[in-house]
Amino acid sequence: TNNPETVTMTKNKAVTAVFVQVEEVYTLDVTILPTEAEDDGCTVTKNPDQTTYACGTVVTLIPQEVACWSFDIWGGDNGSEVTGSGTVSDPYTITMDSDKAVIANFTQICDPPCCLPQWANFKTNSRGAWGSTGEGATYFPNVELDGIASGYNIWNGDGWHGWCINKNISIVHYWWYDHRGVKCSIGAGGNWNEINWIINNRRATDTMEDVQYAIWYFTGDVDYVDLPPNSKWLVDKVDGSFIPAVDQKYAVILDANIKCEIQRIFIEAIRTCCCEAWHQEY
Repeated sequence: TNNPETVTMTKNKAVTAVFVQVEEVYTLDVTILPTEAEDDGCTVTKNPDQTTYACGTVVTLIPQEVACWSFDIWGGDNGSEVTGSGTVSDPYTITMDSDKAVIANFTQICDPPCCLPQWANFKTNSRGAWGSTGEGATYFPNVELDGIASGYNIWNGDGWHGWCINKNISIVHYWWYDHRGVKCSIGAGGNWNEINWIINNRRATDTMEDVQYAIWYFTGDVDYVDLPPNSKWLVDKVDGSFIPAVDQKYAVILDANIKCEIQRIFIEAIRTCCCEAWHQEY
């Protein structure tokens, strides 16, 4: 059992050297970047999930995404050795022939505006409402939501701060409307950067009507010449590249799926990692 071993030659001798195969094992280190993605719950599942791996073991890597984050690309010292497209039939794999270290890079998704999750319902309550004269009734609604599943940063209940998208279409207080994923009335061409800037930068001297008219200017419902002075100030100062940051307000669009045309509205929510309401598909 000694190595080396010594033999004293006093006569003819025969020795046998017995070798035992030693299994080489390697480690696989997976890092999640950015750290905010890991903090929010993004992970990578290893299959098989072991502390060490025998030489030649093929390990499957499965990025686990959460709301706000999408897996992007492999990196790190051995990121280029990860093969596959990430599909069920062609998963990401890496072959263990040495110690490996890879980085799973995730990307934040869901820039505002966003839409209310499917199957949610909404209604407006009279508390805090105001009516305008002229072409139809328009409101600054106190919005109540129902039917929203867990996992979003909007939730069931009232007190949501709402704005009207369409100037000349009324909505009935205390009437529940369902969403069902209908596409937004102003669609992909909507000036949502501008609208998000307005709801984040309104001044204490700006009335609800001032803000509402500035919003209607960017939804195409009011001409500039017809804006109140404070609304013109907001429109003139607006930043068209504005994207709400964490802890700022963003628009969550509410749309209704009934045969008659009704008011489209949106509510203000506070952005956390991103917009946890479903991103609008156009």
